Amino acid sequence: MTVVHSGPLLGGFYTFCGKNTAVILRTPYSRRSFHSLRTNTMKSCILLLLPLLACGTVLLNSKFTYSTANTQRNPQKGFVAFGGDATDPCSAFPCSMENRYVQFAPLMPDWNKFDFSSIDAPLANAAARGHQLIVRIFVDYPGWISKSIQQILPPFLNQTKAMDNGDGSGNIYPDYNDKNLILALQQLIAALGAKYDGDNHIAVWQLGLLGHWGEWHCSEMPFASTANQKLILDSYTRAFKKTRLQVRYPNVLGGYSPSHVNIGFHDDSFGTDTYGDPTWSFYGQLQSTKASDSWRHQVIGGEIRPEVQSCIFGGRCPSMQPLRWATCVNYTGIAWVWNNFAFSTGYSGQTQRDALSAASRLGYQLHLSSLQVSQTCTGNQCQATVAATVVNQGNTPFYYPISIQVTVSGQTATVILDTTVGLSVVYNLVLSGPSVSGETLVISLNSAFVLPQAPVKFATEQANSAGSISVTLA
Repeated sequence: MTVVHSGPLLGGFYTFCGKNTAVILRTPYSRRSFHSLRTNTMKSCILLLLPLLACGTVLLNSKFTYSTANTQRNPQKGFVAFGGDATDPCSAFPCSMENRYVQFAPLMPDWNKFDFSSIDAPLANAAARGHQLIVRIFVDYPGWISKSIQQILPPFLNQTKAMDNGDGSGNIYPDYNDKNLILALQQLIAALGAKYDGDNHIAVWQLGLLGHWGEWHCSEMPFASTANQKLILDSYTRAFKKTRLQVRYPNVLGGYSPSHVNIGFHDDSFGTDTYGDPTWSFYGQLQSTKASDSWRHQVIGGEIRPEVQSCIFGGRCPSMQPLRWATCVNYTGIAWVWNNFAFSTGYSGQTQRDALSAASRLGYQLHLSSLQVSQTCTGNQCQATVAATVVNQGNTPFYYPISIQVTVSGQTATVILDTTVGLSVVYNLVLSGPSVSGETLVISLNSAFVLPQAPVKFATEQANSAGSISVTLA
């Protein structure tokens, strides 16, 4: 893709004919003007459409209407169910992802020996429904996998010291500074990366492993030392070069600052502890680590705090008052959240409609706003130029590589998209061969990081059920 960067727009149009190009313009903007959810105004840059005139005979010149009605099940955005079992968890509410906690002990029966069947089965179950999985491996799980070292760890690590939770429950957890445990986890991570990195069955891989529920904290100190956190984090970034990673806290990163690691974060008390206390809140930690804009490049996810899942979109919460939804989304740039209530008990009436609206505002929305096709011919050989204008009207980028593809009369052209929020780009795709006059042109979105049976759909009213748009050329 060739990018043409211009200075201030002085008016008029530009003619640009060539192979698979994009034409853009940079100018200052306010975030508020591009998304109603983002209330804090700041100076930045937006890539605006530079008008493009096609060369030759015009075969199509169409504008399209923005709509999110067809994108409720788009990959890697919205509400997430707890799943991975044989039964579809998303019958009561639309989803494209399922979350799966996986116990460590069965995965690694001995040094450098692995059994990943407890990961593979949920991946297959979810994929059969067109869903991707969010995977997190835990070592201890308070109240469940927490009664003895023999229950928590595989036999070859049973000499690891047990630490008491200190809450009178009798729950214990392993010493996360045990050198053998850390070494075993490093071996596991290397094997996981070798098998699963880049697997399109997986939307996000959460680091997990350390701390209760794999959330990188413990009820009582000591937790894993900074040095041991770094060993685990470095193992992950070596093993996973393609699949997106997440960790719980932006300020518990093995001594790294967020800008120095290719990792996103997950707010597991979304809606209650997202903002407020500058030390404890998720957004406060993002600010203190200079990571409040990390959503621009890294996936932010989380879980709506279970106590408010039933009432955050309407009604009275009996135990705690939720924070403002729009502000939580605005501050964090979150792309998806676990919300088990939406899929288990479920909402109804206006609350259901409000929840659907809230889910649709998470993540990206890629809209095909206009399409122009022109053609020049010499004898029986023609060159068709397709100028497709795509704008991301969502709240986050699409975090994996994604391309736009046009197909007509057996000819295909593709170009990689830039999915920066608020970005409007004219993509210039060229097809050479017989005349395409009178033929049907199909334009679609393609990514190797989603399931083929569940593609990314255009947020465009004219898109069909598969998410693509078909037009007949003059």
